[in-house]
Order: sequence, then C-alpha cells, then structure tokens
Amino acid sequence: CRGIHSQVIQIGLQENLHVVNELLALYPKSGRMGDAYKLFVEMPVRNRISWNVMIAGFSQEHDSENAVKIFEWMQREEFIPDEVTWTSILSCHSQCRKLEDVIKYFDAMRVSGNAVSGEALAVFFSVCAELGAFDTAEKVHGYVVKSGFEEYLPSKNALTYVYGKQGKVKEAEQLFRQIRNKGIE
Repeated sequence: CRGIHSQVIQIGLQENLHVVNELLALYPKSGRMGDAYKLFVEMPVRNRISWNVMIAGFSQEHDSENAVKIFEWMQREEFIPDEVTWTSILSCHSQCRKLEDVIKYFDAMRVSGNAVSGEALAVFFSVCAELGAFDTAEKVHGYVVKSGFEEYLPSKNALTYVYGKQGKVKEAEQLFRQIRNKGIE
C-alpha cells in the first residue's frame, strides 16, 4: 500500500478524490487501519465513500469505538449516512457483541428516514434473537412485509431464527417453508 501511495504522490494524483478513495480502501484490506486513518485525516476533501471506507474498516477490525467516532465526525461534517454507513455501524456493534447498541442505531436509522437495507435487517433480527427482544423483532417484521424485504433470504433466515428462539415453532416453520432456496439439494 505504501508503495502505491508513494506512486500516487509521484505522479500527482493525490488530489484526485477517486484515486485517493481507492488507495484509502487498500489500507484496511491490508490490516493497516493506522495508515488509513493517517491518510483520511490528511485528505483535503472527503466524500461519503471516504467516510464509509473508514467506518467499514474499523468495523472489520471490530473497533466499534473508532467506527462510532468516525460516524459522529461524518455527521458533524454534514455528511448524511447511507445504507452502507448504517449497515457497517450495525455489523460492527454486532461483531463486538454490543447488542443493545445495534437496536439503538437501527432505531436511529429508521428515524433518520434512511432506507433500511436487507443486510441491516438481518443483523437486527439476529441481535433481537440473541437479546430475547422478541416484541421489537415482531414490530419490525411488519415493516419487512410493507417494505418488500420479505423475500430477502438473510432477513428471512434471521427472522426465522427469532421466532424459533422465542419458541414460536409454527411461525418459524411457516417462514422456513416460504424460503424458496434453502440451500438443501
């Protein structure tokens, strides 16, 4: 990464946001979040991709503290989180076993008016099952039906898990039967 970084500087592309974002994305993939952060701080201009790369990078490192710091900084800079941002924050907190925070951020995402991704729903339902937050999951299940995510396999799998864990075998079985491709041949 550093070799590529020095070449970017040598040929004068350090002002090209697209090139710098691509370079920025290389650092987390190489396990070099410190270098990514240094480049990010030095960037004269950032866009939502820059912010999302950093949040996703810290998420991959299971570093919810720094992911949240970048997330909050992003909003102070008046960048609006998108589906990628929210899903990264939810995944990070789930991986770090900060399950109550997943529900908190999921609620914030819905209140903000952002579209909820199928991936975010899958994370949310898995966490609800782990916490035993069955009422919360059932309320959001209604949203899933209205939003058309009912056929999104990861969400449906996670929701099936919620009902199964709650002991609602009939509902879990009904959801399971609705899954078109169960991966069993």
